[in-house]
Amino acid sequence: MAIAYNPRIVTDNLVLSLDAANKKSYSQNYHPNPTDIFSWYSSNSGSSNNATPSRDTIPSPVGNTPLKMVTTGNDAHIGTYNATKWNLGSAVSGQTWTVSVWAKASAATTGQIFIFEANSSGTYVAAPATTINITTEWQRFSYTYTFVNATTTNIQTRLDGADVFGSSVTIWWDGLQVERSSSATNFTSSSYTGDSILNLLGSGSNGTLVNGPSYDGSNGGSILFNSTGPYVQLNVNSYGITDAYTVSFWVKRIGGTGVFLYIGQSATTGMYFESYTNTDLYTWFFGPSAAQNNGNWGVNALSTTQWTNVTMTMVTSTKTQTRYLNGTISGSPFVFTNAVTSPSGTQNWLIKNNSQNWTGYISQVSIHNRALTAAEVRQNFNALRGRFGI
Repeated sequence: MAIAYNPRIVTDNLVLSLDAANKKSYSQNYHPNPTDIFSWYSSNSGSSNNATPSRDTIPSPVGNTPLKMVTTGNDAHIGTYNATKWNLGSAVSGQTWTVSVWAKASAATTGQIFIFEANSSGTYVAAPATTINITTEWQRFSYTYTFVNATTTNIQTRLDGADVFGSSVTIWWDGLQVERSSSATNFTSSSYTGDSILNLLGSGSNGTLVNGPSYDGSNGGSILFNSTGPYVQLNVNSYGITDAYTVSFWVKRIGGTGVFLYIGQSATTGMYFESYTNTDLYTWFFGPSAAQNNGNWGVNALSTTQWTNVTMTMVTSTKTQTRYLNGTISGSPFVFTNAVTSPSGTQNWLIKNNSQNWTGYISQVSIHNRALTAAEVRQNFNALRGRFGI
């Protein structure tokens, strides 16, 4: 779900929100309007069978602009096949493709996801499908198929209602995702090498997944760091921070003997977090004086048995850091001896386990370019604690 837009989350001055619960993250999406299926449908002179499609604005897991399909007969579907205008991407025999979509209905019904192998004229040459059981609650459905026809040049897809007895049922569709993987590395939920985790604020400051951090589907989704190579590269450095800011993330360590969990800038200015000896939590600040660290987060701050919400507010003009674990202040506010610099240098942010094998999960990272109050930190923790079993 789009956690950044959860009404319980404090969004004032929120400048970054990465969340593994965002189902659009991790892999290239060949669908041109993933959060607005109706826009794609209508812009291609959409046609339909036994259905009346329209745009809706009800809450949905992505976009909040689902396509509403009122069925008027058997085999209702959106006509997204058998013409070049419906081509989603180039495809050839031997490739494996996955089509995923969110769906719910006014009453329990069945539906289908079609994957079409289309030739150079846009005519389909094969049309495999899978049946899905749509309920009155949003669900994510996926279908994977390996192409087999030598004449295939493109992929198309179609979303169907019930073959029979589907009249007068309304189906909502949203977040269509169409992904390709080679026959040698078929798409799985644990392999997203070289792709992105999206900033839910839509500002373009997405995180690039480098060297294949794994994905874990529990607790809504998280990124697993379990070797020295993977990391998340962010393409923004300052986020508009001039003095005060807040950094927050949800984390669960696995254990082992690693040293560094690294979240911050990768240079001599700014700050980063360090999970020392894989358990204790420190923060480091740089410039203009020598590096300084504060290790007063508490021994074993990061648990191996439950998720931990870590939040830090910093006011660089007063050199004051306030630390929170699971929504509660950890120790007293800490004032650094020397001057500290806000994260506004030329170096971009990173999320990684550095080079020393810290192993664990990170699910959500957010930055505000102001210092949240204690009540706001607690509000954000309470908004997500149920997802993480706390």
